[in-house]
Amino acid sequence: MRDAIRRDYGVVVPEDGKLRQGYDQKAHKSAFLAFLKFLKANLSEQTGMRINPAWASQTAVLEGASSVSLATHIVHEDTIGQSFAHLENLLGLPSVPVPAQSGAQHLFALSAIYDEEIEDRVRDIYMRDYINFGFSTWRSPA
Repeated sequence: MRDAIRRDYGVVVPEDGKLRQGYDQKAHKSAFLAFLKFLKANLSEQTGMRINPAWASQTAVLEGASSVSLATHIVHEDTIGQSFAHLENLLGLPSVPVPAQSGAQHLFALSAIYDEEIEDRVRDIYMRDYINFGFSTWRSPA
């Protein structure tokens, strides 16, 4: 899949995830925009490739799961602490700390390349999630 995305959609990123000469923030933004082009086609089932659950819309994931069982609680990011406390209380569980954000290392932080163009493309791709979950314009967690 990775090779096909690189070849067919021009998503040019260093193979091993390490910075290479000539690969700067501008190149990274271009690669991300190319990936978003692929993503839109993939989520619209126009690529012939499976949809990776990691980038499927939250709405689609919930719709798929609902064929087996309906969700009784949906935890929103902005209320995760209160939602966990409520679920712990309902289930009689001890308090569990809210998970920390991933400390994964990336070539460039999203905040380094993020702009209105990226927001517009992401909003277009995930419009149903923006509507269903009340997503707003992304802000860097500075």
